[in-house]
Amino acid sequence: MALTTASLAALTTSQINGLSTTAVNLLSATLVKALTTSQAVALSTSAIAATTATQVAALTTADTAALTTSAVAAFTTTELRGMTSAALGGLTTSSVAVLTTTSVNAITATALGGLGTSNVAALSTSDVAALSGLQLGKLSTAELAALTTSDAAALSTSGVFGLSATKVAGLGTSNVAALTTSSIAALTAATITGLGTSNVAGLTTSEVAAWSVAQLNGLSTNELVALTTSSAAALSTTGVFGLTVTKIAGLGTSNLAGLTTSAVAALSGALFNGLSTADIAGLTTSQAAALTTTTVFGISGTRIGGLTTSSLAGLTTSGVAAISAAAIAKLGTSNVAGLTTSGAAALTSVQLNGMGTAELIALTTSSAAALSTTGLSGMTATRLVGLGTSNVAALNTSAVAALSGAQLNGLSTAELAALSTSDAAALTTTAVFGMASTRIGGLSTASIAALTTSSMAALSASTIAGLGTSNVAGLTTAQVAALTSPELGGLTSSELAGLTTSAVAALSTTGVSGIASTKIAGLGTSNVAALSTSDVAALVIAQVGGLSTAELAALTTSDTAALTTTGMSGFTATNIKGLSTSDVAALTTSQVFGMTSRAAGGMTTAQVAGLTTSAASAYFIVLGS
Repeated sequence: MALTTASLAALTTSQINGLSTTAVNLLSATLVKALTTSQAVALSTSAIAATTATQVAALTTADTAALTTSAVAAFTTTELRGMTSAALGGLTTSSVAVLTTTSVNAITATALGGLGTSNVAALSTSDVAALSGLQLGKLSTAELAALTTSDAAALSTSGVFGLSATKVAGLGTSNVAALTTSSIAALTAATITGLGTSNVAGLTTSEVAAWSVAQLNGLSTNELVALTTSSAAALSTTGVFGLTVTKIAGLGTSNLAGLTTSAVAALSGALFNGLSTADIAGLTTSQAAALTTTTVFGISGTRIGGLTTSSLAGLTTSGVAAISAAAIAKLGTSNVAGLTTSGAAALTSVQLNGMGTAELIALTTSSAAALSTTGLSGMTATRLVGLGTSNVAALNTSAVAALSGAQLNGLSTAELAALSTSDAAALTTTAVFGMASTRIGGLSTASIAALTTSSMAALSASTIAGLGTSNVAGLTTAQVAALTSPELGGLTSSELAGLTTSAVAALSTTGVSGIASTKIAGLGTSNVAALSTSDVAALVIAQVGGLSTAELAALTTSDTAALTTTGMSGFTATNIKGLSTSDVAALTTSQVFGMTSRAAGGMTTAQVAGLTTSAASAYFIVLGS
């Protein structure tokens, strides 16, 4: 006959304690459930160890609450696997504390969720370390919060991996901060969103450094902003590089300023462009210096202007050279003014041409002096003029030497006048040849006097006319000696008059021959007197005819004697009267024969009387021809 609940209830605790393992093992789940608390407690440890999972599942909360620690410790893993969440929740903290790690690990995930906060807190760190992700996932947020920081630090990566976003948040700030870097790294992108701002703010730098790209992008904007500056500084280069444009902007100004230079160096141009003006302005000079050329090249015009003057000054020379033409136009005058000399030296012609007039003028004279030859030579005439007088004056001579005629023609009169004598001396012959007559006069007298003889010789006939009388007067004897016949032919009468006597004395014979007959009279008596006998001998017919009576009078006897027979034919009936009687007396028969009858007819009686006998004979022959 089977044992009934009534007959079971009649058994005393002593009788219950005396039941053999075989007898206990025969009890049905119904009979086990019918046991009173006193009877359940009376079961021997060996009897408890002999129960089945089905029998254990029949235990009530009151039963397990009354069990001794010895009885609880006697449960096998199979029996514990059959315990319900209610029964498990009935265990005292002392009972939970005696459970082995293996025993805890055997409890089903569903049942474990019934432990309760006190019992969870009673688990040893070894027990917690053995919990699977499924078991941890069944714990309530309150139970997770009951874990100690030591427990949290002991959690396995697989356990943490099994936590949902809600459960992760339930750990609490202290426990989250206690998680190992491996555990943090095990959080999925979906899970990490559950951290919350307080938990994120409480993370250690080591934990933050362990984050993957997916985890960082899984954080909300509020969570990213919640990072401390120390945590932001701990972000890995890989992590920062992998941030989306939206997420990088979510870090916030303070955290961005806290990024390491290595992390900043990982930013792409697209990521940089995703930063706010305040974010960009918050970057340090060290961070700006860490930006790669690829990143700088990718910065848009609307973002480059966000850099502070000090940050821009912190860019490497390669970084400055990498700024796109479109972006550099948006730098702003204060940033341009803040460029270092090395930064200015790195500017390319494309960049300089991309600057506005206001920005070019904003360059300091030190920066202007540092501009490279390549950069300056590539500037368009319309951009070069934007440098302004002070900056043009500050240009280094090597850079000036690279200027073309078109560029020089683009400079204003004030800018041309600002060029130093060293600058003028550095100008190439090609550049000087390309200067227009309207621009050459803009150079100061001192600068023109500093032009090399090669440069003087390179001036075109049309350009030299633009020198002006004061500039011509300031020419050195060496410069005048270098003037070609076309150049002298291009000088105006007033400019010829401006030549000094020493300059005229330095004129080459070939050069003198180029003076136009219509302008030669502009030399004046002093300058004609300064001509060498070789120069006089080189005068052609029209030039002789162009000299005034006073100028011919200024010729010496030696000069007159040097006139060729061809040159003699250039005398007019009027200007021949300028020859003195001593000059006439020096004329040879051949020279007289070279005169035209009209010129001979213009001679005065005193001049005729001064002719030598042979010259007089020639005179009458010419006169009668």
